[in-house]
Amino acid sequence: MDKNKESIKSPILQRIKRIIDENEKSIRAFSLRIDSNPMTINSLFARESNPSYSTINAIACAYPKISMEWLILGIGEMYLDKAREGNENFDKLCDPEETYGDIGSVTEIEYLRSENARLSNMVGRLEGKVELLQEQLGYPKKAETFKGKSA
Repeated sequence: MDKNKESIKSPILQRIKRIIDENEKSIRAFSLRIDSNPMTINSLFARESNPSYSTINAIACAYPKISMEWLILGIGEMYLDKAREGNENFDKLCDPEETYGDIGSVTEIEYLRSENARLSNMVGRLEGKVELLQEQLGYPKKAETFKGKSA
């Protein structure tokens, strides 16, 4: 990696660089371990952009002894004690095929998709109720709010 820790301005990238230096020694090895493209990780450092949630989640899964509080916020020690080991909730986070709660063989992703659809339908019904209430209260219709031009 071209940049040393001192030239990296982003605190979270400094901490990721420390993980790489202490564990993998190269971005390529780090990328393989977190199941990411090395170019993606290189671009994070080149642009000094913050990592996405999925990148942080991948780091959490690949390095279960690294404190996420330390990684994200810089609080506490880099390495956790053994408290996280055997934590079933953490294990589920790292296994996308893990079943979700007590709903049988439905994976978390399938559950979240169905929950998203259910909530989208609920939002649609609530929007309809809001429009009906606005009409009853004499609010102008959406198309009328721009002086006769449709929105």
